[in-house]
Amino acid sequence: MNQSRSFFCIYWKSYTKISFIGKINSVTDNSQFQLIIFILIMYDMKYVNDRVRRQDRLMDEERAIELLRDGEYGVLSMVSEDMGYGIPVNFVWDGKNSIYIHCAPEGRKLVAIEQNPKVSLCVIGKVNLLPRNFTTEYESAIFFGEAHIHLSEEEKMHALHLLIDKLSPDFKELGDKYAHMSFHRVEIIRVDFSEFSGKRKKVHSSGTPTGD
Repeated sequence: MNQSRSFFCIYWKSYTKISFIGKINSVTDNSQFQLIIFILIMYDMKYVNDRVRRQDRLMDEERAIELLRDGEYGVLSMVSEDMGYGIPVNFVWDGKNSIYIHCAPEGRKLVAIEQNPKVSLCVIGKVNLLPRNFTTEYESAIFFGEAHIHLSEEEKMHALHLLIDKLSPDFKELGDKYAHMSFHRVEIIRVDFSEFSGKRKKVHSSGTPTGD
């Protein structure tokens, strides 16, 4: 990475977060991406893996963030009516420490968030069932944080456009029209993450499990 790009990343983190969001998805050089991840983690989210029992299967921070950036869906877990409640959801990462989720303006998850905003999001990466070895190769990351609803109209529209950019990139103009037409029939949930962890398992050709 050249010096001007390094300086830009650090300057962005300190002063102009929003202006850099669009560039995160276009970064292709691995060293650039690693620097971005380092800055994000250092300032926004703590990578906490000390509670993971199998320390030999820890996932590195970069891959965990890649899952958050690229994952098509995740399982949002909450507490509802004194029991665990988890549902699959589409989401989009804002490039910092938050995601946005769209949903109907009424429903069980909104009631649950009103009562207890503490939630987690589990994102699954590559999965490979190995029947002969009686095991499964996998990778997953869990993000812990607090959910927020009743966002401003400006933030809700911003979130809808982020979702369109991620999930329907070839239909942005049509998506913008749809977002405005259905705006008052949609609720947006923002989840601000404070920490995350990741775990993965691979099996060598010999059939021996490994964390790498």
